[in-house]
Amino acid sequence: MAAAQLNVPAGVPSFAQNRKLPKLTNEQQQMIKEVFELFDIDGSGTFDLKELRVALRVIGIEVSKEDFKRLLSTFEDTSGIISMVGFTMVVSDLWGKMDKTSQIKKEFKVLDTDSSGFITSKSLQAICKDLNEPAQLTELDSIMNELVGDNQISEEDFVNLMLKSQLYNF
Repeated sequence: MAAAQLNVPAGVPSFAQNRKLPKLTNEQQQMIKEVFELFDIDGSGTFDLKELRVALRVIGIEVSKEDFKRLLSTFEDTSGIISMVGFTMVVSDLWGKMDKTSQIKKEFKVLDTDSSGFITSKSLQAICKDLNEPAQLTELDSIMNELVGDNQISEEDFVNLMLKSQLYNF
């Protein structure tokens, strides 16, 4: 007897079949939406699965090559795309498996572009430029001063800020 095939919509992993979208904070939903839109260049409501690993990195989730291959195998359809719903399910599933503090520390290292032990206004400006979201150094200095009273953020301060935010309540 042949195995029953799952009826999973295109762009959604099979593990998400018949599951409701997870409850996410407004901040989490906004982050997922912004990252998804960054990769959905043509506005089709999907992006190529080949870009999923990079999109996950942008959102702060590091996935090993082995785990990524397993994740890709959960996409039953052969379209090679991921939808917004699929992306939301993947991100929330992976968030649920993460150790928050160690994940935040990994994110800090990505933002600490000069390995100085600090995220500076200047490094954030370079990252914003790379993402085609130019920002003025004075604006970034102001934001950082408001957050931590300085124009640089240590790893400890960054971890504390992120844990206090609604981004890591999963």
